[in-house]
Amino acid sequence: MRRLNVFKKAITFAGLLLLLFPALGRASSTFIQAAASAQSGWYGPTWTLAGGVWTNTPTLGNELISDNGFDDPGSWIKEFGWAVADSAASKIATEIAATVAQDILANSMWYQLRCSITSCSSGAVYWYVGNFSSDSVNTPGEYTVTNRASSVRLGVFGIDTFVGTVDNMFCGQIQTQSLFRTRLFPSSLGTAKAKLVNSPEGTQVGVCMGMNSHTAPTYGVLAYHNGTNIKLEYVSNGTWTTSINTTVAFSANAYIEIRHTAATTYQLWYSESQVGSDVTINDATINNSLRHGMFSTYSVNQIIDFSFTPL
Repeated sequence: MRRLNVFKKAITFAGLLLLLFPALGRASSTFIQAAASAQSGWYGPTWTLAGGVWTNTPTLGNELISDNGFDDPGSWIKEFGWAVADSAASKIATEIAATVAQDILANSMWYQLRCSITSCSSGAVYWYVGNFSSDSVNTPGEYTVTNRASSVRLGVFGIDTFVGTVDNMFCGQIQTQSLFRTRLFPSSLGTAKAKLVNSPEGTQVGVCMGMNSHTAPTYGVLAYHNGTNIKLEYVSNGTWTTSINTTVAFSANAYIEIRHTAATTYQLWYSESQVGSDVTINDATINNSLRHGMFSTYSVNQIIDFSFTPL
């Protein structure tokens, strides 16, 4: 009987705490839902958990480039200084920067580009996937970048002093649904956060909130780092808006956060500091959605300690 009375008192005390501080119960239970099971309630078949670290290998569509090895000069747009010959694209020093490219992309779609610098005696290049998609690079080797296209152009942008060659270019469209790992939570308001382990270096990794679907997402908010900049973007019925785009040095194991603080108000946080100003999103589909989670465009990116805490 004594044990029963003690048990009843414990239950009564716990109930009193939850009655006085209901947010305590909501916050703790939501964190447990996010972390307790690798698969329960989540959708993200391309994501893998190993040693507490999440990675994603998004699904790519068919190869888009018609001449991967630069064997057909007629397949390429060759701006001033570029030539396609001897199974490579080469550039000489010029007074202006220029691109060797194909116009094959679709606006607002995500793509992965792989290409090699086979020689470089001066200058540097930028990878161009619908827009500039990387810092300048000049070291021979294979590179992989990902980006959401804002034009149809795909190629290599050589600065005026670049003298060198590139080869073996491949590009595939990333299936949008394979970019995310999401689940339903009890609230649309709150904070989605995760630690980003390693620099994405020309790819993108972060968190998402307010997604409308796990199989065909066309609405939602993303916060991500691409190795040089941190961004807050949202997509509404397939149309993308970049609300914050700020140069912020990558810090290993720093938290990236989206805070949905009021009905239409969002904040971007990185390494415990707010980045930019509050953002207003007037879209009821996004603002009322309970689906939140993680986002990554490339298999090398690593995420740990994802959580969602409701207001």
